Amino acid sequence: MGIMIKFTIKIGLLPGLVVVWLMSNQVPAQPADEETVLSGARFTNGLFEKWIDEYQILYPGRKFRIEDKGAAEFSNADLIVHGRRLSKSETDKDREYITIAKYAILIVSNENSPFADYYGKKGINTDQIKQVFFFDPIENVDKQELKVPYNVYTRLQLAPSPIVFASSFGYGQQQIHGRAIAGTDLHLIMAVLSDSLGITYIPLPLVYSPETGMINAGLKVIPVDVDGNGRVSDDEHFYDSISSVLEKLSARRPDNIPVAEVQVSILRKGARPEAVQFLTWILDGGQKSLARFGYLNPDPKILENQLLKLAQLALDQP
Repeated sequence: MGIMIKFTIKIGLLPGLVVVWLMSNQVPAQPADEETVLSGARFTNGLFEKWIDEYQILYPGRKFRIEDKGAAEFSNADLIVHGRRLSKSETDKDREYITIAKYAILIVSNENSPFADYYGKKGINTDQIKQVFFFDPIENVDKQELKVPYNVYTRLQLAPSPIVFASSFGYGQQQIHGRAIAGTDLHLIMAVLSDSLGITYIPLPLVYSPETGMINAGLKVIPVDVDGNGRVSDDEHFYDSISSVLEKLSARRPDNIPVAEVQVSILRKGARPEAVQFLTWILDGGQKSLARFGYLNPDPKILENQLLKLAQLALDQP
């Protein structure tokens, strides 16, 4: 990358200076037949498409392609998007993992369902969430049945959203009770929209429109007990818009609304200079688009550490 002298980045270095250094570090012109390939968590595609458009205005000629692969582990893309923080045993020792955003998972139903009509007003607490999604007739034999019918839809393949959702309540994805749907999170939404009793869990960025900031047609967000007191009060009904949800989630870590990191992994050795620079820009100029698409910003200290990791990675390239 044109750096003749290598040095160790010190933690005290200002993040702004790191960005300036990384972005000003000359990147060779991208050959006409080469492109930076992205793959991974597909619920993030809308955000990355926006980022690519903005980046290409600043750097004309940079080419990108988003792979349509369902499983990140089968990809050798330059940048792989992960919809959760992977455990140490799941990570690839040859890749660096960079946190770029956070997102929440919401419970949604068909807006015309009996569940939406009753619990859309009343809300549900932790025990009711477990009863809906993790029903076990032995464990729940003494619990009061929910008052309305519903059909739960869940993902068939291992994926970030069901793993994050289930683990937040002490379960594994395989313990989610419901009709398993092959495909993506969008297929869960389609199933709920086509079933007047449908209910599921969905990443917040897919629940709201980035154009209007309002809930996508046909869906109803089910309020949950976010303060853990066992009931849903009026101030826990805050789902009218993206901005109102993000405001509440930014103020405190809520109970019963799973929140996970979005990470991007990149090769530790042999990474494309264009990929390093694009990822750096995401942590700087790209952050302003997060809220519009329903994401939370990383904590400032985490963001600073990610920039330092990228600076060291850039220095370590051959």
